[in-house]
Amino acid sequence: RGIWTTWLVRDAWQAVFVLLLHLPSFRTTVQSYLTRRGEVMMAAAGVSSLLEDRDVSAVLTMASELFRSITLDKLSLEALSSSEPDASLYALSEPCAFGDVHVFVSHSWSD
Repeated sequence: RGIWTTWLVRDAWQAVFVLLLHLPSFRTTVQSYLTRRGEVMMAAAGVSSLLEDRDVSAVLTMASELFRSITLDKLSLEALSSSEPDASLYALSEPCAFGDVHVFVSHSWSD
């Protein structure tokens, strides 16, 4: 019974999403959101390329290779309690792709 309920709920959400995609206003909103995300990354890479005198595509490639994240379950209040750099936080991080991070939390006290 549990698997059937899971499939039913999943299929219902897929049907709702497909129906929403047929609404021009929803489709426009989704396209606008996805475009903004790409523009933000390109703008950041453009600024970085100006500062480092590198090609924008090279900056994006380097950023995607170095991009890392820490899941919230691995992060502690103690880790954020100091403004000093902490190399042990790097050990908690994992490589990830752009778009996989849902929230950015800066532990910098000077931001």
